[in-house]
Amino acid sequence: MAAVPVTEPEPWRELFVGFEDQASRLYRSTKNNFLSGWTTWKLLPMMWKYRREIEWRQFWIRAMYLVLLSFFNGICAWVESVRFRKEMVEQGELPDDPVIILGCPRSGTTLIHMCLAADEEQFYSPDLFQVSFPESFLTLNPLRKWMRPLLQGETRPMDNVRLSWELPSEDELAVAALTGGACETMALVFPSQWKSVLHENSIHSASEDVRHRWKEAFTQFCRKITLFESKESQKCTQRRGRRRLLLRSPSHTNHIRQLLQIFPNAEFIFVHRHPLEVFRSSLHMVKSYVPFCTLQHCEPHDLLQYVLENYRTTMNGYLDDRGLIRPGRLFEVGLGELEENLQEGIRRIYHGLGLFDGSIKPSLIHHWKLLADFKKNDHQDVPYLVECQVRTLWRRSFDAFGYAN
Repeated sequence: MAAVPVTEPEPWRELFVGFEDQASRLYRSTKNNFLSGWTTWKLLPMMWKYRREIEWRQFWIRAMYLVLLSFFNGICAWVESVRFRKEMVEQGELPDDPVIILGCPRSGTTLIHMCLAADEEQFYSPDLFQVSFPESFLTLNPLRKWMRPLLQGETRPMDNVRLSWELPSEDELAVAALTGGACETMALVFPSQWKSVLHENSIHSASEDVRHRWKEAFTQFCRKITLFESKESQKCTQRRGRRRLLLRSPSHTNHIRQLLQIFPNAEFIFVHRHPLEVFRSSLHMVKSYVPFCTLQHCEPHDLLQYVLENYRTTMNGYLDDRGLIRPGRLFEVGLGELEENLQEGIRRIYHGLGLFDGSIKPSLIHHWKLLADFKKNDHQDVPYLVECQVRTLWRRSFDAFGYAN
């Protein structure tokens, strides 16, 4: 009798031990889902478009929960459009000089965002509540305290950062809600179709219609955040100078050309991290977060390929286009430098942006110390053959930022 050949397990499967059981439990959750703030006229067309991809038998509870929420969101959005339409037209200005934080997911962009957003004399930035409910946050603002326990967990699933509606957050989530999914984030909802979703919604390969919708939604949200800042400044008894809009979304790292067309005087902060650390942290992120927002079963190999390709295309886009930024308007920093001395690293960013006036408030320094003491997750080791694949696919990033050795 012929011997039966023994198939060696693929090395990447070591990275997903226990994932299936963990994910199946999270599929029943209705919290931590960035689709929770969508209105009916955005959610239902998206669901119809992907009706064949949604696994209704597995996710019908989540889908129906989102539909019910969308009716509430739609009513609030309609009220807001009536209440603030005139103000948006007359006062909704688009600033031309925001500070935009760039960097791949899990490279340290959240840390820099939290550090700078704490400086309320210099910056204003969209928070988690505003990006979650971009069409109704002005109306719902008095209710944010009661809404958080219903929609959010205590911490972010991927890194245990404490969740609050006031947490500075990615404007990309607002764009997703305003466009009905015309952005790269939708790959997290449909991980089995990540390749087609990225191709359809990436700013470089998308249709002219998708690009137009993205630009309209993005600028509309920035105007609305600026209007909110203006209204809050009028309430403030303490006189303060002009503040600058502070933005962060990992997808912006590949949007430099488009951002410069919208904001000709923008300044950029780019943070990089050792690619292997990014890989380990990104893999942990998709395993811990995607099950909260997906509408289909997560296949481990799809998640792995998404992480590999998303980083490669994002970083290649940045390296191709960073030369378009005028000299003196781009500041690059490594996460390793910030981890060694966060206060000094942030001071260097202030100097690089020309914001440092010789003194920093003690309360701000205290806040930075608290962030510096935050304990990061410990991630599992990467199998040697997988590491070789990462080094091959991400070689350009290893070389560009001195991580080759």
